[in-house]
Amino acid sequence: MNTKFIATTVFAIAAMSGASAFAQNNLYGEAALVIPPVASTSNVTRAQVQAEYLQARQKGELPVSPEAAFAAAPATPSTVTRAQVQAEYFQARQKGELPASPEVAFAAAPAAPSTVTRAEVRAQAIVAAHAAQATGNSTL
Repeated sequence: MNTKFIATTVFAIAAMSGASAFAQNNLYGEAALVIPPVASTSNVTRAQVQAEYLQARQKGELPVSPEAAFAAAPATPSTVTRAQVQAEYFQARQKGELPASPEVAFAAAPAAPSTVTRAEVRAQAIVAAHAAQATGNSTL
């Protein structure tokens, strides 16, 4: 009991003393690698910058990212009704023209009949559990 207490106390003191070395800096991980910003002075006010930004946006002078261009693209209305899309889908499914995905192929695969009885499966499971316990690999 005394040995456990002493070992626990030594471990706790070591853990706290090691943590104090990191307490000098409150940045961890990648944040500690960031170059701190340098203070600079500007001759332009915040209101002037905002006004310049609004003017550039109204004139279309701001660079556009591919994501923003995609989001800003007007959606073209569909010329096909929902019923027509569903009818095309069902026709393609009946003809087998739909691309097969692994999930669909697995779900559509017929289950092979088992050649082992329930009692045989249970007996195999019991033997495997006993073998796992005997070797110390039991997860039960």
